Amino acid sequence: MSISFKKLTTIFVLYITVFSFPLSSAIGASLPKTTADKPSTKLYGVNRSGAEFAPETLPGKPGVDFEYPTDKARFEAFVSRGLTLMRVPILWERVQPKLNSGLNPEALLSLNYLLDTAESAHLQVILDLHNYGRYYGRPLEVSDARSLAHFWVTLITALGNKQALYGVELMNEPHDLPGGEDAWAKIVQQTVSAIRQYNNKTTILVPGYSWQSARFWHDNNKALIISDPANKLLYSAHQYFDSNFTGTYGESTTGDASRGSELLAPFVSWLKENNLKGIITEYGAPSTDPVALSMMRNMLSTVDNSDVLVGAVYWASGPRWGSYQLSVEPDSTGKFPGQIDILQDFPTRTNPVAIPRGLKKGDFVKFEKNLITYYVDTNGLHPLVNTKVYQDYKIKNKTARVYTRTDSVAKYTVRFTPIANISGE
Repeated sequence: MSISFKKLTTIFVLYITVFSFPLSSAIGASLPKTTADKPSTKLYGVNRSGAEFAPETLPGKPGVDFEYPTDKARFEAFVSRGLTLMRVPILWERVQPKLNSGLNPEALLSLNYLLDTAESAHLQVILDLHNYGRYYGRPLEVSDARSLAHFWVTLITALGNKQALYGVELMNEPHDLPGGEDAWAKIVQQTVSAIRQYNNKTTILVPGYSWQSARFWHDNNKALIISDPANKLLYSAHQYFDSNFTGTYGESTTGDASRGSELLAPFVSWLKENNLKGIITEYGAPSTDPVALSMMRNMLSTVDNSDVLVGAVYWASGPRWGSYQLSVEPDSTGKFPGQIDILQDFPTRTNPVAIPRGLKKGDFVKFEKNLITYYVDTNGLHPLVNTKVYQDYKIKNKTARVYTRTDSVAKYTVRFTPIANISGE
């Protein structure tokens, strides 16, 4: 696609009008470029609570005791800030009221609708079995591996080929099981092996034993080396910054910001030693605790630069949290709590798409029927959307869209996905 000087000038003017981006940073030697010293892909998002509420009331009444998240506008509010991964806690007993039996039709309908809504909002979903290694309060034994596998095989099969389903987290924070960490490793291996007899596509998240603590991962997961014929496992850890690492924050946090990175070190080193990949599926800090917030930022910087951690998911959001100190749910006016300022500094990023025919390095292209500008460099075509301009001209892309462009040179469909850390020198 050729672009005349007149057309390109018009694009620049429109670009400046829409994004208030300094012209001096868009021409000459100061063209934006992708930061090269970080991993090219990273996933960030939030937990979306609601379906796991009131576990003491089973099955509970939908809309009263619990709810499945289906609010597209809320989904888009997080996506617009670069948080494109959503972990959804669910309860085993609500989805499968009886072991090794059929699924609750209402729960299945709700999960299907949730995933369809998430897809329309350009959001990916982790389904998390929020049961702490228990079923109706009874701790799991190795003999229960068949039942856990039955649940996941049945649910994954029932959901079909949902594009929004990023993966399934086998269990949330298993702890104090009769057979300890060795039993948990056996339960996981048998469950993964059973799932792979029916499904080789879905990513499986393997939680660590004893509350999934990143800080104590080495101590609690010596046997958790799982074989997966599909090679699509992620090990999932949790980390909070208060004195007992529980996320309750009963008193002000003390310590240096570097503590955030230090707490992840045992998990990161274990992944590297075993040539594995991991993800942080819970972390959080109160908006009123500046020390904890500094640790959180430091931890996210570690994730952002790690070759073994694929991303992180904040705990938590959801309208039922009310005044919960870790909540990042926006209020009725759309205002987010203070933690969002840190979270949106670490947006999802993915590899840029290939450069369509006719575009060259340095071009800014505005496709018809939308208000999005794309910057072309030697790595690909980058959308600049919902940007926030900092003093150093750092730009953060916040959304994902699919567009089709047809012209006299070529016809192509390009999937634009989020990237971050485009900056001018």
